[in-house]
Order: sequence, then structure tokens, then C-alpha cells
Amino acid sequence: MRVPSFAFAARALLAAVPATLVTGCMTASAAQHADAAPPTEQTCNAEPAKAFIGQRFDAATLQKASGAGQVRKVNPGEAISMLFMNGRLTVYVDAQGTITALSCS
Repeated sequence: MRVPSFAFAARALLAAVPATLVTGCMTASAAQHADAAPPTEQTCNAEPAKAFIGQRFDAATLQKASGAGQVRKVNPGEAISMLFMNGRLTVYVDAQGTITALSCS
């Protein structure tokens, strides 16, 4: 039995449509990333903030001392992300909220 040629063409077209849609999405996504503004560079300097080790946690004071764009407080036993962020100060505290260590991460 011979399959009509239009049936073959229809199957080929149906197979090509999803690939075209995926390619179109990828191209649009790549274009969006190319047009996006580069991230602003934030810096963190933990050395001046180390003067506060042994004192109570105060995010505003630590942020001002370190120049960090973000301050992350880590309580005892708390799980944290290991994702490095250049402009973030990570502050480790004990159960009473006293700073035990800190670093830019």
C-alpha cells in the first residue's frame, strides 16, 4: 500500500515544528542575556569588620564597616549555601548572638 505524499509532508512538518519552537526560545533567551546590563561589582572587606568579633551582631554596623552589599548571619548549626557572592559578608554567631567569626563570601 502506498502512503500519499501529503501524509509524509505532514509528518515531516509536525516533526520540525517543536525543533523550531525550541530554537526560537533559545535564541530569544540568548538575546535577552546579551542585552542585559552587566552586574554591578560590589566589594567586601572583612578586615575592618573583624574588630567586632566578640560583640553582639548588628547588621548595619557590620555592613558599614565592611562595605558589603549584603550581610548574612549564620546561627549555630544552621546550613548555608556555599555559593560565593563577592559583595556579601557572612557573619557566624553563637547562641547568644555574639560574633564568633566572619568572612566575605
